[in-house]
Parts: sequence; structure tokens; C-alpha cells
Amino acid sequence: MTSIERTAFPRFTRAPSVKELREIYTPTPTDLAFVATTARGPAQKFALIILLTVYQRLGYFPKPETIPGAIISHIRAVMQLPADLVPDIASNHTHYRYYAAIREHLEIQSEEKHIRHIKRFGNYELDLSAIAVPVTDDLTFEIEPPQEAGTIEADHNTPPESKDE
Repeated sequence: MTSIERTAFPRFTRAPSVKELREIYTPTPTDLAFVATTARGPAQKFALIILLTVYQRLGYFPKPETIPGAIISHIRAVMQLPADLVPDIASNHTHYRYYAAIREHLEIQSEEKHIRHIKRFGNYELDLSAIAVPVTDDLTFEIEPPQEAGTIEADHNTPPESKDE
């Protein structure tokens, strides 16, 4: 049976290897520059870089309490942060602000498609007005604008085909 880490729905590995931590969860200089210009203090920068790197791996924003300690410790070591520094992602307002900044940084929204947010449930947003394709996180949906209806001309001189023939 295929492990959950290799399915279509990415999840954290139970025990990430050093190679995986280095290759997947090491922030790039571009990521660090984004964080430096977006967040203010060290705790906020730490939280933002954690959310950014896990989003880049998973394609959605997980609940902060589900992020493995090994990933947090790796990012802490790479950024040379003190061991007692706690990432500041306590409020939902902070989550939404960071999520929006990350989406903008990664250019998630395309111009030809629109994302509509109608209702909020915890850390998730849900569009209840249409059936849509899931994107960014579990309950955010992307809606394609309707296409214009074309004109079909009928030939009134041809009788309709019967099914008996």
C-alpha cells in the first residue's frame, strides 16, 4: 500500500530525514528577503517563514499545531534563532494576514480566475455560491468566470430525425 506521504494529498512525513529537511524546508534567500520585508519582530518572522515553507511543500496551510517539531527546529537552526523563541501565530487575524501575504508573494491568484470568499470557518474560508475546484487550502475554492453562450442556428426546413428508423 502507498504511504500517505506519496498520495495526491500531501501530508507531513512522520519523521522527516535530514536530507528532506535540507532540500524541502530550507528557506531560500528570496523567502528570507520576503519575510524580512513583511514581518516585524523575530517571532513574527519565524512564524511567517514556517508558514511559507510548509505551504510551498504542501500546497495548503496546515493548522500550526500539526507542523512537526523537526521542521520548526530545522528552520530555527537555519535562521540562527534562539532556542526559546516561539513563533507568533496565535491569532486568526495574524493567520489571515500571513496567508494573504504568502499568496501574493507566490503569485497564487491568476488574473483570469477569481477567488471568492463567502463564509469563514475557523482558519478556512468557503465559497458557498458555486461548485468549484479546490485550491490553496482545504476549503478555499477557485471560480472560473462563466463563458459567453454561443448562438446556434436551427435549420427549419429539415424535419427532426425520428428514433424509430
